[in-house]
Amino acid sequence: MKKMYLLCAFMLTAMSAGAQEVTQQELQGNWTMSYFKDENGTANVAEGTWKVNDKPTVAKEQVEEQYEFIIQQAKGAVLKIEGAAISQVVMGEEHKAELKLENKDGKTYMIVDEQGRQDRPQVFIDKGQLHVIDSEIKAELVYVRAK
Repeated sequence: MKKMYLLCAFMLTAMSAGAQEVTQQELQGNWTMSYFKDENGTANVAEGTWKVNDKPTVAKEQVEEQYEFIIQQAKGAVLKIEGAAISQVVMGEEHKAELKLENKDGKTYMIVDEQGRQDRPQVFIDKGQLHVIDSEIKAELVYVRAK
């Protein structure tokens, strides 16, 4: 019985880890930011609203200004992924980079190389939403397919 329990636990762990992996094909297309989440709260880009946590790490007014700026930048911005190329136009300025995926420990990392500077956020897709977790800025960006 104990052996069966361990086998089931192993299979569930393997299945949940595999569910986190993302393929290049799944990322293809246009995405718009829906949410920005960090240790201070959440900015809802689609609705133009934000909620600051009870104990932000900086002054509440500073967080609100940051979220307002993020919402302004993200409104109308489209993240475009075509093959191994990724680009985004933000406030009229286009940013282009090369994209590679790396699967490690059941997670997928998006290696973005923009003119020699590399970022390596974790990515996963849940309920049709693309989640990009950037440990460098301690934030999660949530995208939906552009209409």
